Amino acid sequence: MKATITGLDSISKHILAALDKGGLRVSEIPEHYPVSLDQAKRLSRFKKMLELAKDNLDEELYNRLQSLGIKSLPLSSLFKKLDWTGLAEILSVVTDETTREELHLLINGLDEKRKRIIEFKENTELILSKLEETIDLYVSKKKNSFNCKKK
Repeated sequence: MKATITGLDSISKHILAALDKGGLRVSEIPEHYPVSLDQAKRLSRFKKMLELAKDNLDEELYNRLQSLGIKSLPLSSLFKKLDWTGLAEILSVVTDETTREELHLLINGLDEKRKRIIEFKENTELILSKLEETIDLYVSKKKNSFNCKKK
């Protein structure tokens, strides 16, 4: 029978330590521990995420990621993009009780927020360019009016 792993349980910790030492390949883990190859791959992905987080996020955010265990795997897309800002934003609001589904919602929310920011920026730039054109036209008319009065 295969064990249930969370990334935080004792079997997971032993496997993560064995992977950290480098003496054991992911494909060999099921031979030494009561886990499937799929579970071993998940733990390996979690380990890689932790390594990247340790080098690129502050300690509090790293600890939050670690407390999620393998529930954090939906965040792997942000790790692949090296989106440290997005990861920091999401990890700042998670707890160890956050579910995978909630992580998916947070990722989607982050994407939507970024889209709205881009739209707002584009709209603001359009408004500013129209204002600049209006001001330029006004200044040009005033100059012409001033030059006509001078003559």
